[in-house]
Amino acid sequence: MLKKKILFIVSNSKKVGFGHLKRCVVLSKKLNIHQNILISDSINFIDKRVRSNFYDIIIKRKFTNKIIKEIVEKLNPSFVIFDTFEYKFSLFQFFKKKKISTIQFINNNYKFEKFGSYLINSSPKPKDLKKFIINRNITQLNGARYSIIDTNKIVVKNLSVKNRRKKRNQIFFCLGGSFDILDVYKLIPFFKIFNNMIFNIFLKFSETKHKTKYQLEVNKLKNKIKNVKIILNKDNILKDAKKADFAIVSGGTILTEMIFMKIPALVFALSKNQEIYAKAWQKKNCCLYEGYFDNFLKKKSINQAMLIKKFIKKYIFLIERNMKSKIDNLGSDRISNIVLKNLK
Repeated sequence: MLKKKILFIVSNSKKVGFGHLKRCVVLSKKLNIHQNILISDSINFIDKRVRSNFYDIIIKRKFTNKIIKEIVEKLNPSFVIFDTFEYKFSLFQFFKKKKISTIQFINNNYKFEKFGSYLINSSPKPKDLKKFIINRNITQLNGARYSIIDTNKIVVKNLSVKNRRKKRNQIFFCLGGSFDILDVYKLIPFFKIFNNMIFNIFLKFSETKHKTKYQLEVNKLKNKIKNVKIILNKDNILKDAKKADFAIVSGGTILTEMIFMKIPALVFALSKNQEIYAKAWQKKNCCLYEGYFDNFLKKKSINQAMLIKKFIKKYIFLIERNMKSKIDNLGSDRISNIVLKNLK
């Protein structure tokens, strides 16, 4: 019996970051009884670990209706999953004629056509986006119940008063794939102010490009700032995260993971969708959003430090109290069950 094909169409550029690809990798693991094929608009972050979770990977530099239709005609998938916010699709009639069910991942700022069989918006405060729905039979799945995180790699932090440290000196620092090593250089004066704290900075980049040059820059940084540990392209960064007293993260998948692990997070946006997502969680007092990271970089180091000190003194305990049970870590199960149901 031939395996049915599931097609993942994913935005994966430096601008968009790693989060879309990451959740599709998690879903692919759940659906590994089928032949999963990844279509990406970029080679960024597609390393051996990602490749091992897909039967085939195809890179298309630009997604258009014509390209998507040609791929679908050629591969004849049984199910298609769209995880991209960057492009406009008017494909409802095409998929309806082919009798192919689809999922579209969206966020609260998704202002273009929604044609999927299922619409998934994992924002904790989803907005009504009916204006842009083409498929009137669409099933909307809203809320943090549909957040996708990697179950096997997360350990929930114990927040009992007895085990809570008096001093906050371990910081988990991860701004996703859009955060570059040049940004670390800009923050050297800031890190030196907090020389009594250890910053674990996680950087992800395409392993196929400029790896040697990147490693040289990392070595230079290690000599300049002793209280910073730079970790490159690590697959299971959450083992390190569980040691942290608080986190400085971007407003994407990594924020979802921090909330599940009950690690208080100071959040910056690197794109519009991250800003919307972070603000939604802030309204639930589960993080503190402080705007775009580019603006943080422009501040004087003393003002950057004041922001961190304010977070530790004023917000950190409020956030710890409000993160409990906000994400149950079953989102990937719920979504994969929907796909499997449609493939019977």
